[in-house]
Amino acid sequence: MGSATALALTGDDQAAVLHDKYGGNIFLLDLVGDCAYPLSSNGNMGAMAMTPAGDRVLTGESSGELRWCDLVIDRAQRRVNARWGNVTSHRRAVAAVAISDDGRFAASRANIGEAVSTSWYRHEDELCLWDLDSGERLWNHTERPPGLSLRFSPGGRTLLDYGAHGLWAFDTLTGRHLYSVEGVNNEQILATSVDGRRGVTADHSALTVFDLATGQVLRSIPDAGETTALALTSEGRFAVAGVRGRQIRVWDLDTGRLLRALEGHRSKVHTLALSEDDHRLVSGDYHGTVRGWELNWDFDFTPQPSPGGEGRG
Repeated sequence: MGSATALALTGDDQAAVLHDKYGGNIFLLDLVGDCAYPLSSNGNMGAMAMTPAGDRVLTGESSGELRWCDLVIDRAQRRVNARWGNVTSHRRAVAAVAISDDGRFAASRANIGEAVSTSWYRHEDELCLWDLDSGERLWNHTERPPGLSLRFSPGGRTLLDYGAHGLWAFDTLTGRHLYSVEGVNNEQILATSVDGRRGVTADHSALTVFDLATGQVLRSIPDAGETTALALTSEGRFAVAGVRGRQIRVWDLDTGRLLRALEGHRSKVHTLALSEDDHRLVSGDYHGTVRGWELNWDFDFTPQPSPGGEGRG
């Protein structure tokens, strides 16, 4: 199926949608029937997001189009019924999309490169918020540095725009800039707790824990593994991090301690998704392997030595 660069679980944990960004294709994984179905194989899909219920997928294409797809799995016939429709379009290729938890809003980011001279080409991005039902654009920002990823905070009140140049938070309804968290992030990584209190980003050598409402940095946790994928448990205490060294590491964010390192992937872990009860983990790596894990959080952990030193407040 190519390289797993984005992975999202449906609300009932019975299916997942996998995005192979490098190949530009999307697959639906039936975790009950153990089947994989291609949703799109045209090679044009540059970004993907899914509603929490798992009934709708939003894609951004290299043509600039935003498209949605309603999903119904027919397990008796071993097929998926997908109904596609267009939402709207950008002038340039779409690089990132996101859907709010309630399914009301969609955000998208597209490159609107401009030829400044015959020898210099300035790359700036257009950030837009859309009403997903009507397709109306509610606000947009331009003349921003190129970004990589978008995510709504739990509850949808804040839109988080993040990438190699740091993180910016905007009020969803008005587009007003709320705060920034500086840092040179790697792999466009951000994870948030379900209660909306805590966020975590990663650079090449540390995890940064911050208050999602204010942007205040709460803790920096050194990690020499170079995090390439990240997910938080629902209450935000633990982080599950995939690293370039083919491991999945479990961190206690309150203490900064490494609790466990899970082995099994053959290449760097590109993406992770936790179930709502935090007991099921799905992970995908660079070579296209997807693994499922059962997690026991009642286990009495004996913390392992941290590979990057102790966490510091």
